[in-house]
Amino acid sequence: MNKQSLCGNWELIELPISANGTSFPEASAATPLCTASVPGDVSADLFHAGLLPDPMRGVNFRQADARVSGSSWWFRKTFDADVSLPESISVTHPAFRAMLSLDGLDVEADIWLNGTFLGHQADAFFPFEMDVAHVLRQTANQLVVRLTTGEERVKGITDNPFLSCVPTEAGRGYPERGIEQRIFLRKPAYVWGWDWSPRLPSCGITGNCEIRYEGKTEFESIRLFTSLSPDGSAEVRATVEIRHNTMLEGASATLALELEDEEGRRFASPAKPILVRSGVTFAEVAVVIDTPMLWWPNGAGDQPLYQVRATLALASGQTLASDAFDWGLRTVRLEEEPGRLRFVVNGQPIFIQGGNWVPPEHLYGTVTDRRLETLVDEAAEAHFNLLRIWGGGRFERDAFFNACDRRGILLWHDFMSACAPLPADTPGFTELFLQEVRHQVRRLGNHPSLAMWCGNNEVGACYHWKREVFNKVRDPAWKLYFEEIPRIIQQESPDVPYWPTSPYGCARPGPPSDMPAKTGDDHHWVVMKPEKEYWSCPEYWDQPSISIFNSEYGYGGPCSLKSTREFLGLANDEPVPLRGDLAHEHTNTFYTVEHVSFGIQEHYGRDAETLEIADYIRLGGLCQGLNLGYSLESMRANAQTWGAIFWMYDDAWGETGWTIVDHALRRKISYYGVKRALRPQSLVWRLGGGAFGGKENQVLLIGLNGSGSEMALPVKAGWINHDGSTDDALQEVLCRLAPFSTKILATYPLPEGAQRASGTYVAFFESEDGEDAVFWRQGRYRDTPMPTATVRVLDMKTKGDDRLVWLKTDKTAHAVSLGLDADLRLSDCWFDLFPGQRKCVRIRGGAALKPESIIPDCVNGTQS
Repeated sequence: MNKQSLCGNWELIELPISANGTSFPEASAATPLCTASVPGDVSADLFHAGLLPDPMRGVNFRQADARVSGSSWWFRKTFDADVSLPESISVTHPAFRAMLSLDGLDVEADIWLNGTFLGHQADAFFPFEMDVAHVLRQTANQLVVRLTTGEERVKGITDNPFLSCVPTEAGRGYPERGIEQRIFLRKPAYVWGWDWSPRLPSCGITGNCEIRYEGKTEFESIRLFTSLSPDGSAEVRATVEIRHNTMLEGASATLALELEDEEGRRFASPAKPILVRSGVTFAEVAVVIDTPMLWWPNGAGDQPLYQVRATLALASGQTLASDAFDWGLRTVRLEEEPGRLRFVVNGQPIFIQGGNWVPPEHLYGTVTDRRLETLVDEAAEAHFNLLRIWGGGRFERDAFFNACDRRGILLWHDFMSACAPLPADTPGFTELFLQEVRHQVRRLGNHPSLAMWCGNNEVGACYHWKREVFNKVRDPAWKLYFEEIPRIIQQESPDVPYWPTSPYGCARPGPPSDMPAKTGDDHHWVVMKPEKEYWSCPEYWDQPSISIFNSEYGYGGPCSLKSTREFLGLANDEPVPLRGDLAHEHTNTFYTVEHVSFGIQEHYGRDAETLEIADYIRLGGLCQGLNLGYSLESMRANAQTWGAIFWMYDDAWGETGWTIVDHALRRKISYYGVKRALRPQSLVWRLGGGAFGGKENQVLLIGLNGSGSEMALPVKAGWINHDGSTDDALQEVLCRLAPFSTKILATYPLPEGAQRASGTYVAFFESEDGEDAVFWRQGRYRDTPMPTATVRVLDMKTKGDDRLVWLKTDKTAHAVSLGLDADLRLSDCWFDLFPGQRKCVRIRGGAALKPESIIPDCVNGTQS
């Protein structure tokens, strides 16, 4: 099979929204408005051509929305065929096919090739495909695609009884964000506006475009399945689909499968004789590996990948080889029972820790492979082992899944349905939806990172929110999630678990969750309660009643000053507003300035209205990092909880909001709090007598080992006075934990009176950052009398492209930073440093930094 890419530069023509198929002659001959990128988006194309301001800056999205939604957009490409075409093609014996594949057509698409109308598609979640061999020419082919945002088709729908169940952001002061009729359009739902992004409808060819030239016999697909034996061996079974482009003529052949591991060892199945029938033939072969290299989630073990290839030796003497692909050998299942929900990988229960993923560009067609790979790398460095792909977004391109395979990031993947009922009773809707499902299940089934499919996000919760509607009538799409999709999963990918909706199983689903889930998963949106006491209260997560699996919850915070100026479209000398139209559109609709300000007042006793913007960002970011980091630690230490997936990891749009990596791919302050909390081998301090065991008058030092290796850390622990004086010598603590285990390592008396105010319990241990420390957080920082600390650079040296910096302090230093550019990535930052500690920070790519540019500082400090 030969493939010809049709990606790259196309011509873009703008016509009135009313211009339909009858306007094809005009569009096929018109002078182009500008160049269009494929994959891409019309708004981005107009910006790059100088016809619109940058839609991702300031409030420019309004101009882009008005123009793009109000026109029809015609994409045109002229190309020559990459292969020599047959002089004639037999209708009865089609031994040659030219499969045109156009993925991500967003969203009302009409397609012509060489003046022949090929068809219409209204779905961005699977490719338009057609054999165009009879239309294709050797040279000067003209391909034309008409696209619109789709709004013009659905905005007149007002009589559907479920429109009242579609949430928008109008009630939170954003009347333009969200349209109820989005449920009729098969494209990413968030582009109409969500709490974390504006109304900026996408339009374009957003996926891969190609022609596949197929000969008489071709490999169609290979699906691998694994079983592990008690003796440690593995059997790899392959279902191979072969296409034979004949009417009635079969062919004798032998089929074999070969796997090669990273050490160069090869494992092959016996050659299996088969009859290749006309059309499609399925055949099964198997390989046994005595000592398999198992693929593990990040932190639990390594991620070795096998290279897989099938060969078909035809009796005619021709031998065909499939395209080779990388594959990880592992098993995964979902263990579900009352009181427990957990993932089991290679027979080992795994605590799930990570974040929710949304498309990392609002104009999602413009995302690059490098951007996807960078975000996966950043998630892995923060010790994630799972990303949850949210159902209001999209199915990402191949580079994302390949990166997750390499870095050990499991994927919980929603199908594309979020927060509202779908009109499955509309003619043709169910057929489109199930085509998406079948296409994506087949496309992604071999990825070791794929851990679970989920029917939707919060549609089940919607049944509760809108019970006055759903008590009278069942959602017409209920059957999709609870009957149709499970059947497809069982047919196509029975080794991947399925979950019908999220949250599911808890007594009262959906945010805010008043009754934590003891069955199934929970979206524990305590921060959305109206009572301010819940807005920034990390100790909330110490309760024994916390849900057994939290697949959504979150806290917000600001981005760096550099990123904030960029997405607001401000120059360096312009003041940064917290309120007003500009700031409003770049502030989350749930986690508002009031929420951030409350956290600053609650933890630091500072009035946010009087702060300089740099201090507002620093203290607001520290509050987000505290809430996320502390909650993740608590759920890891709670024996009944097996999942902590916060909302959300990445940004589609620059804003003060939920994420820990911003739209500019810069780490927010909170990133480092999350990274410390998720270290595979770590320690935490908690009060006894509750969720973590021990007694009420005790402070517990708890060991957490989420890795597949024994945890044996040299630990010294005890009381540290903030002023640097010492009452008692630190004691060595035996820290030895089996793989994948948690236990109390030591207990200490609960301090009282003056002692409690003078210091805290600290445990020192060796890590990649030199001597690291974890401490008992007694209460709010504002209530802790902290002396003025001076953080000094002890030493620094270069190591390859990096710079290593050793730090010390005379007194306890809260939230130490190095005063560096926000683009730099550090091994740690915004950490607390204690007297006597020698901490090393690695600055990635910082070898060329001038030593004087490294200026350590802390919240309670003097710069030195």
